Amino acid sequence: MKQIQINEIGEVMLKKSARAKRLILRINADGRAIVTIPSYVPYGIAEKFARQHTAWFLEHKPSLPQLILSEGKMIGRSHSLKFVPKAVEKVSSRIQSGIVYISYPQNLAVTDSSVQHEARKGAVRALKRQAEMYLPGKLHELSEKNGYSYSEVRIKTVQTRWGSCSNKRIINLSVWLMQLPDELIEYVLCHELTHLSHMNHQANFWAELSTMIPDFKDRKQKLKTYNPTLM
Repeated sequence: MKQIQINEIGEVMLKKSARAKRLILRINADGRAIVTIPSYVPYGIAEKFARQHTAWFLEHKPSLPQLILSEGKMIGRSHSLKFVPKAVEKVSSRIQSGIVYISYPQNLAVTDSSVQHEARKGAVRALKRQAEMYLPGKLHELSEKNGYSYSEVRIKTVQTRWGSCSNKRIINLSVWLMQLPDELIEYVLCHELTHLSHMNHQANFWAELSTMIPDFKDRKQKLKTYNPTLM
């Protein structure tokens, strides 16, 4: 397997299969984009195929109800939203002392699309700050405790998955993790650490994961009730 990044849709999994007779596009239950290819087809051709069909992925990607952000809403673990009507012409946002301030023209409502758009942008920036401060340290702690070694950790805003691990031992983690309970963050981090040993989801993968997360089945099921997006 190989993972690539396409700006419009995030991460795409390129998966070889001995049973595949042609290149196949699909999106699985958790919104992950996948290209399945015959085992003899080079990954380069699969990547080109995926990029040529970006529109297909966007069209078939599951849509979620648009969240309306309101005054005082908690963003992740340590920020909240504050809407400030001002004598200004444009909507803007800034983050200060744990508050995401959204300044907007007095003639607009908080629910106006431009105000909500800026609020979402500010919320994502806040989540990214939280993620960059917390996730690398937590991943390092778990890797040291369980004897893993990775080359790099990256924080991303893709909406297709909570995390991933490349064959170059680079672990990618989603900013949306900061909206999850501690036990589910731990599950995702240990899940990606296990991929350092097994780049698959076969029996040996789950057996190794169970040594770190004995109740991984329960946590995996709970994770399905969340989505990697602004909640």
